[in-house]
This record gives sequence, C-alpha cells and structure tokens, in this order.
Amino acid sequence: MKFTLEFSPKAIDEIQELKNKDKKMKTNSLLTRIAIDPQVMAGQPVIKGTRLTVPFILGLLAQGMSIQDILQEYNKLAKEDILACLAFAQNALTDNTFLPLFS
Repeated sequence: MKFTLEFSPKAIDEIQELKNKDKKMKTNSLLTRIAIDPQVMAGQPVIKGTRLTVPFILGLLAQGMSIQDILQEYNKLAKEDILACLAFAQNALTDNTFLPLFS
C-alpha cells in the first residue's frame, strides 16, 4: 500500500524553520510527548495530556493548516507537540518494532 501526504508550502517552510531552530531537541525527547494507552482513544498514539491523535494532527497538516494555525486552534499545544507527531510518523514508517503490543 502506498500513500502520499502533501503539505502546503507554508507548512513546509514552518516545519523546516522549526527543524533548523530545534536541532538540539532529539527525536527521542520529542517522542516522550506521545502516549499510547489502550484506555485513551482506543490505543491510538496521542499527544500526552490530550485526546488529539497523531493521525489527526498529521491530517490537519496535510489539509494545509500551518503549525501556527494548529497552535492557535489548540492553544494548549506547543510547537514541539506537532514536531513529535511528525517524528512519530517518521518512526512508524521506517520502524514498526517500537509499537507496544496490547493483550
């Protein structure tokens, strides 16, 4: 199965700008902002302390919302939360061994 996410030029510029500014923030540090709990949103990955799922945030970006737009709409989020969603997606696409198994 092949799929493609398309982001607006504004979102791409913002992502690149944040990436350049936050080079010191490691991917593992970002991933601590993501939680997977079978009791929350049926086990989908969410931004900790919220019910906002990683796929939902990625969908907003793919629909053309900028990071700033998302932060204005969900004012309790930080830029790093959005970057954590992107880092989680990147890891999920390149390595499927980090996802926990639930019984």
